[in-house]
Amino acid sequence: MVRPSEIRDRFLTEQDYIQRYVRLLEAKAKIRQAEVRDVANLLHRYRLPTIPTPSSTSTRGEPFSAQESADLRSAIKDVRPSIEKALAEAEREFRALEAPENIDRVDVRSIIGEWIQCFVDALEMDASPMRLDSLRQQALEQIRRDKNELGGESSVPTPEDIEYAIRSAVYLASYRKFDALAYVLDNFTEFELVTRLTEPETEVSILRQGFILLMTAFDAAIFDLVRVAIRKDFFGSIAAFSTRDKLSLDTLGKYKDFEAFRDSLIEEQLRGQYLKDLLFRLNRMSAICSSQSDNKTFSQLIELVNRRNIHIHNRGVVDERYLERDEQGNPRFNIYNLKFGDMIGVDHEYWDSANALCQNCIQEVVTWAENKGQLISGGGSSSAISGA
Repeated sequence: MVRPSEIRDRFLTEQDYIQRYVRLLEAKAKIRQAEVRDVANLLHRYRLPTIPTPSSTSTRGEPFSAQESADLRSAIKDVRPSIEKALAEAEREFRALEAPENIDRVDVRSIIGEWIQCFVDALEMDASPMRLDSLRQQALEQIRRDKNELGGESSVPTPEDIEYAIRSAVYLASYRKFDALAYVLDNFTEFELVTRLTEPETEVSILRQGFILLMTAFDAAIFDLVRVAIRKDFFGSIAAFSTRDKLSLDTLGKYKDFEAFRDSLIEEQLRGQYLKDLLFRLNRMSAICSSQSDNKTFSQLIELVNRRNIHIHNRGVVDERYLERDEQGNPRFNIYNLKFGDMIGVDHEYWDSANALCQNCIQEVVTWAENKGQLISGGGSSSAISGA
């Protein structure tokens, strides 16, 4: 049978990886000035609405501040429709072109390759028929001069070579624009996501996701520890965690041995309970938060569970379940004085507190589980075995 300390070590290992996961994402979730400037320059090149590049980070290379990130996301929302329209037009233009024969085999260092690159640069801002005709005439005039100066050497491009270079340049310039605008929109999506990752109240906040993972591991560890504890002291423990259901002798006959009966009953009793149920029972049995001064700590533990629940079930919006009330109608575990409808996030202070509370609670339950036989039944419920 697994030992309580093994469950604790498993939780601590998982907690460590979750913390490292959060730190890694926070280190990666940065918007850098150079990245935004690169996108802004592409938009400017194609005469499209652009996005801000704050000067406050231009010399230090620091990531955007929270306000700069919010401004960037707002600007992206404004210009995105124009960029999406421009991308659709660029794609239609590119798809309508036929790739010149052997274009992928042209050596950029060759004479034809150099002419193609020259035309691409010239057509990037204006690929109109008038511009094409002007470039064609300039190129033909140039090769005539070169041919006269070189005495008709064969290395001088022919008019057919120039036509091929122009068609290739049109194709490549069209693709370059399509690719650049697709790149811009990809970066828009990434910038928007990164800004949401670092805001405590967003649905994909790094700390929010880390908190949910932490509470999932905590939930599993508590259930596993209670399961082990009951197995160690079945008759002394099961009553504290069971319902009032009675068990007939006929039911006992369905099991091949006591261990099978025990494990089945444990799973049946735990299956219908929630993490909060177990924490209340453990607290009443002095397995956690045993001293009077720990009432605040217990309230914090329950608040962790309540906050986890509203993030899973209500997207972090405070509801009546979070504001559960006592007999006088006062919220029992609303230790942060939140109001119905408030958006409740996870910031660094709360994240650190949650990790410490979970870790300490696990250790307390491990100590209790390792000293079974001292269980004090405080659940107020009982189990009975009766005859058929």
